[in-house]
Amino acid sequence: MSKGLRGMYRPLNDYLAALPVDQVAVRLTLAEIEALLATPLCASARTGYRFWFSSSVAQRNWRRAGFSGRLDRASGAVTFTRTPWP
Repeated sequence: MSKGLRGMYRPLNDYLAALPVDQVAVRLTLAEIEALLATPLCASARTGYRFWFSSSVAQRNWRRAGFSGRLDRASGAVTFTRTPWP
């Protein structure tokens, strides 16, 4: 992944990192995520479950920060959940 793409998701990563450690999950609409990023999301982010859970973007961003993401296409929102340390 290019440094530029990681930089694109930095505001989202910073937002998640700033959550209280006892907060287990947060739900953000796609519009809220786009507002954080100050740019539109790609098509695969709007429709693909894999993008938020196991794509290379997820692996190098929010998953590295200890969160998994799950897209609810019907509501247009992603729930980020802290993943416990093994």
